[in-house]
Amino acid sequence: MFWILCLKGSFGNIAMWRDAISQNAWDTGAGAGLFFAYAAYMKRSQGVVKLSIITPLINNVISLFCGIMIFSCVFAIQLSQDALHSDIIRTLNESGPANTGLTFIWMPVLYSSIEQDGLGRFFCCLFFFTLTLAGISSLIAMFELGVQSLNDFGIKRIPATVLVTLVIGSLSIGSSVSIDFLINQ
Repeated sequence: MFWILCLKGSFGNIAMWRDAISQNAWDTGAGAGLFFAYAAYMKRSQGVVKLSIITPLINNVISLFCGIMIFSCVFAIQLSQDALHSDIIRTLNESGPANTGLTFIWMPVLYSSIEQDGLGRFFCCLFFFTLTLAGISSLIAMFELGVQSLNDFGIKRIPATVLVTLVIGSLSIGSSVSIDFLINQ
């Protein structure tokens, strides 16, 4: 219900649609590029077409569930502190650049509400550990895409790996310097 309350006033907002479409394109577009690289290793019997449909669908469903979970978390915690709906929606809209606060502020708040012998702290550490693993696994896939593409152009694996490392490292400087760099992504 709160999910719909948050969205009700946003359906006419062009910027919201632009941000949502660009986020979805970024998610599925990057995934499609990685999928092309891995498709080279797949056999026909593994159903590349089927997997190319299922993968973005699963990505979007998981993203939707994660959004519902975060919004529910913020609403539940804020309502328990007698906050008004307008204050909660403002919190959701202003919770860090690109809503980074929704993950890095509100998930620890959620886990801290578990009061059984450090269980909340354990689950919080587990959450951020798995988030880190997800980031590392995506990075490995992106490295492999770049290295494999350079291999296809005749560059050997080790020089290709060094080149891809330098390019990705250089491109990541902007995000390291400012959290506002590529804020919508």
